[in-house]
Amino acid sequence: MAAFAQNDKRTEAAKEAATLLTNTMAESLDLTQDQKEAVAKYNTAYTMVLFTTTPLSDDMVKEFDSTLDTNLKGVLNDEQYTIWSEKKNDWLTIIKQKVPKEELPE
Repeated sequence: MAAFAQNDKRTEAAKEAATLLTNTMAESLDLTQDQKEAVAKYNTAYTMVLFTTTPLSDDMVKEFDSTLDTNLKGVLNDEQYTIWSEKKNDWLTIIKQKVPKEELPE
């Protein structure tokens, strides 16, 4: 049962992180409603895989980051993508700091 509870905790944390990232991007990039919906979908997919993949290697994180970047490039206009490119490392670092750490058995 503990594994299920931990998975639920990770899923909930991933959804919260996706919402945070989407809202930050919507405000900073002045997204249209259609863009915000597409960005929310990609951010949720990104955070779900980031938060629920264990163990998580640096190479996997780089691949997830690259996939998110490619997906967003198809949604954002040139000006928005330029801003995203300038801020993404800071924004994604904030999200990565929210990834639940493995709980060690006592």
